[in-house]
Amino acid sequence: PRPSTTTSCTQQGQRREVVIPGTTENVASMDSLIKSATLFEDTTVYRGVAMEKETLAKLVKDGGRIKDPGFQSFSTDPSRATAYSASPHTANAAIANPSNVVLRTEAKRGQNVLEVLDLAPNAGEGEHIFGRGVGFRVRSSRTLADDATGINYTELTVEAIS
Repeated sequence: PRPSTTTSCTQQGQRREVVIPGTTENVASMDSLIKSATLFEDTTVYRGVAMEKETLAKLVKDGGRIKDPGFQSFSTDPSRATAYSASPHTANAAIANPSNVVLRTEAKRGQNVLEVLDLAPNAGEGEHIFGRGVGFRVRSSRTLADDATGINYTELTVEAIS
């Protein structure tokens, strides 16, 4: 049998443990791809997330750190990140009164970030994947409105840290 792993996800507002067949080998492959990938130029990328208002306030006040144990997908298109921050497939379903948040960072030339080829159905996304466990330090914040999506959000300018 293929190896599998257990992950938690939000489905219909409920946190559930899900077993995904073959994921262990897929994660190892992604780790290897990201470790061998390097950016050829500095690239501004964006990640949309839902966040509890209290968590957001603390991050902004304290110059906080954000760390996700999983892979982190960013886009070169800020409107895609903004839309994702408010979509039902984010943690919005599990968070009462969430804030729409867009992390903005400068992926640096030579950094181990996987640049994903733009293939349909995600053409134009400019996806960049950071490795598992990469953390970010908040440098600044501002409240914005995205004209393309009509979504109000908080943009956190962050810096990647180990």
